[in-house]
Amino acid sequence: MDKTSTHSGRAPASVLVVDDDASTRGALGQALGDEGYHVSTAASGNEAWRHFVDYKPHVVISDVRMRDGDGVALLEKIRAVDPVTPVFILMSGFSDISPQAALAKGANAYFDKPCWLADILDALEEALTGG
Repeated sequence: MDKTSTHSGRAPASVLVVDDDASTRGALGQALGDEGYHVSTAASGNEAWRHFVDYKPHVVISDVRMRDGDGVALLEKIRAVDPVTPVFILMSGFSDISPQAALAKGANAYFDKPCWLADILDALEEALTGG
């Protein structure tokens, strides 16, 4: 599916994938790229924040537990300046936040790790098209 129609009919939607685990970050980034998204990655919340400020991705998908800035702090920073950009949270059994708390802080969706790519793609499509 061509992702040019997901926002303003122009360039592919940009997705920032944030995870300190290189294999997870790489696999999800590759899969989303294969689906037509423009993907950038970050290994920490602080790195992701700098990228967010500089490049304003259309969607952020972030793990919760990371060194050098966790996903909850990233979510809070994004929501403080941007209440609109969709933010998805990836949670493991060791997350420091509940799904309900993540949603209350402004996450648009959460996914338990390991998660299904189809679920993320459905959420991306819904978030980007408003449907």
